Amino acid sequence: MTNTEQHHYSETETPKGGTWKRGLHMLIFLILFGVAESLLALGAILQFFWYLFAGRRNELIADIGRDLSVWMKDVVDFQTGNTEVRPFPWDKSTQ
Repeated sequence: MTNTEQHHYSETETPKGGTWKRGLHMLIFLILFGVAESLLALGAILQFFWYLFAGRRNELIADIGRDLSVWMKDVVDFQTGNTEVRPFPWDKSTQ
């Protein structure tokens, strides 16, 4: 899910598409980030109990956590203005 061709903007450069459109995307990603935090907490709890009862990690939970962490990093980069590349589901290169 990482973006290899990210464009970094200077402080004075205006992103394409306008400020209001970017603001709408930021609001959507803010909501989705909250959902991702809940999924992360659920995954951590499930992984703990998996360790507790099976004595080893669950590979599926670990893989989902790794993908989720990459997506969350991409969202943070977009939200803080480090990139104008919108994360999944808008960025088609992550599919």
